[in-house]
Amino acid sequence: AIMLARLYPKTTIHVFEAIPQLFRYLLWNLQLNNVTNVRAHSSAVSGDGRPLQMSYTPKSPYLSGSGREVAKRVAMVNKGKKGTMVAKVQRLVVHSHTLPAIVSAYGLRELALLKIDCEGCEWEVIPSLDQLEGSLKVHHIVGEVHPLLCHSSQDMFQATIQRMCSQPPLKWGHAVQNCDCCPVFYPGQVGKWLAALQPKQ
Repeated sequence: AIMLARLYPKTTIHVFEAIPQLFRYLLWNLQLNNVTNVRAHSSAVSGDGRPLQMSYTPKSPYLSGSGREVAKRVAMVNKGKKGTMVAKVQRLVVHSHTLPAIVSAYGLRELALLKIDCEGCEWEVIPSLDQLEGSLKVHHIVGEVHPLLCHSSQDMFQATIQRMCSQPPLKWGHAVQNCDCCPVFYPGQVGKWLAALQPKQ
């Protein structure tokens, strides 16, 4: 966000961070870098606006996230190690808002970039773009998908990938360009799902 804010000083950037400790760090970082065109929101984004149970790992913040996925990530990181990399996991409940509610609250009609990196919530947030058909134009979508960390079906995986990466533009009119879908980190079945999305000759 800081890099984009400096590259595009006349642009307003909305950032959502649900975990209070990380939100305070975000505010400190914005102040330290004298960034004034970023609006920081202390909340999560979800598909239905429900309260979310989050888990925060102070020693390894990148493992933090919602629900039971954190336990899987901690186990994956600690596998084969002596002791544990993550000593404590703090659990908390946070507010969340839907993408359509955010768009409505701020009167947004066009997004130059929608970046999503929410460790699993993409499965419900990206599909919610369907509700904004005809009212919001998104030029670029970038983000991560976490099929091994989520309880997602093949249909959910394909639907989310298609929304993020399909060419030509999706049925709801969002032109997604320069999409890089890499199956390297998700071998096996996920690679097959990605291969199935390739156009047939």
